[in-house]
Amino acid sequence: MQKEDVYFSASILCAVIAGCAVFSTLHHSQASAGPGAVEAVPDGTTRAQVIGRTHQADAQAHRPYVLVEFGDYQCPPCRAEYRSIERLVAARQPKVGLVFRHYPLLQIHPAAFPAALYAEAAREQGKFGQMHDLLYSDAAGVGSEALEGYATRLHLNTTALHQSIQTTAKARVRADMSDALALRVSATPTLILCEPDGKVRLVHFQELEQALPR
Repeated sequence: MQKEDVYFSASILCAVIAGCAVFSTLHHSQASAGPGAVEAVPDGTTRAQVIGRTHQADAQAHRPYVLVEFGDYQCPPCRAEYRSIERLVAARQPKVGLVFRHYPLLQIHPAAFPAALYAEAAREQGKFGQMHDLLYSDAAGVGSEALEGYATRLHLNTTALHQSIQTTAKARVRADMSDALALRVSATPTLILCEPDGKVRLVHFQELEQALPR
């Protein structure tokens, strides 16, 4: 890890350390921590802030309703629920879009940050969805060898991939993490629904089917 990454990681850890004990209890005792570890998004939070500057170009971000998930590739509830979340959103399209944002919990999931970098680097080659699926579903997991294996399986340009990991992909992941802190996210998965009238609200996974418009 480069020096600036150490500094950035330290700043993230300092910002969430007060809630780490609470998160750990929730994470291991519930099927999904979700918004249960978050009281509310800050007053005045806008749709644009939840979706994030780096995701504004995503086609999914321009649907009337947008479900934003803050997730972690080493998070067991995220892995267990991601297919159901995608299925529920797909059943509500074109009214509802899904935007995935990264919030790797560095203290307990150290491999989640590199996995997020690979996902964003794959996005630049048009294969975020495929990499996202592998990171959550493949039995190989998210270790360094697995990540390189996924890049090979997806026929990614490895030179461009590794350059992106050190630059643009890293910037996107850091932006997601910083925004998550500003939105008081402290656990994964956290789901925030952006509505057409500008309202944003936290949604529990268990409530998602009822929360999404038909």
